[in-house]
Amino acid sequence: MRLLGNGQAERLRGLAYKPVAILNEIRRELVSPQYGVHASGTKLWMLDAQINELGKIVGGCERIASTPIPFAYNVLLHRTVYAYCVLLPFGLVDSAWSIRPSSSHPCSACSSPIR
Repeated sequence: MRLLGNGQAERLRGLAYKPVAILNEIRRELVSPQYGVHASGTKLWMLDAQINELGKIVGGCERIASTPIPFAYNVLLHRTVYAYCVLLPFGLVDSAWSIRPSSSHPCSACSSPIR
């Protein structure tokens, strides 16, 4: 929002899908003569094709973001992190003695329950 003007930022505040609204605003600016974009029809067609591709990518990201992680994968992820945190100090036995106490603190923070 910091790269947009105040007017554009205010218009986007109430919208649910801000990236799509920004793409539509770019489309409007490309075809509006008041913004001074003087491009041939072929260049405008190519830019619109690129904006369409960005729209497809945004749609894919929205689908990924809204897909819930299955419970089994969540359990596997937590168990893997726990195993890594438990085994990390043993892997550092041959390294410097000052690293061992500092490695157990982040691991203990990882084992706290996730809310």
